[in-house]
Amino acid sequence: MAIKKLTNGRWEASYRDPSGRERVKHHPTRSAADRWLTSVKNELNRGDYVDPRLGRSLFSRWATEWLDTAAHLKPKTRVDYETMLRVHVLPAFGERTVGSIQQGDVRRFIAAKVSSGAAPGTVRGARKILRLVLATAQAEGAIRARRGISPTLPRTRSVSCGCRCFVTRTSIWSSGKLFVTEDTNSVLALTWT
Repeated sequence: MAIKKLTNGRWEASYRDPSGRERVKHHPTRSAADRWLTSVKNELNRGDYVDPRLGRSLFSRWATEWLDTAAHLKPKTRVDYETMLRVHVLPAFGERTVGSIQQGDVRRFIAAKVSSGAAPGTVRGARKILRLVLATAQAEGAIRARRGISPTLPRTRSVSCGCRCFVTRTSIWSSGKLFVTEDTNSVLALTWT
């Protein structure tokens, strides 16, 4: 880590990132260069260092990286995740840089999904995919940990007709797991095994 004065009067601060690559930034004053270099040094020591170039890469790049490296997924789960990513998450975040995505963006995304009539399960799935992709970017040092990236989600919908509903023998779908205890024409109990 070094600070040196340039011929044009500006100051150059340089450091080596964890991969060994030299990074340089120019500042108008020595004190500004020193403050910046101190903050980078602290980030490196804490393990919070974020590679500025990786933070400027597109969300879609990280989505592809996450999906390509998720070897543990079953085929059906992979297809479901790909669909959720393609239909819901990439249209909203695909062309954005991963470093620019903030908590407010995620809240607005979820609010837009809810207001468009998306089912609660769809909203939860989209948020899950978004979190997994951002976790991949964080693990690679492109972004810092996103605190509060999990806003409150809608509850599952319960359907109520507002009337008392009665089940009769003819309205029961029978399967191998449903047993009905009957007393004449009324159903007394449904038992699941």
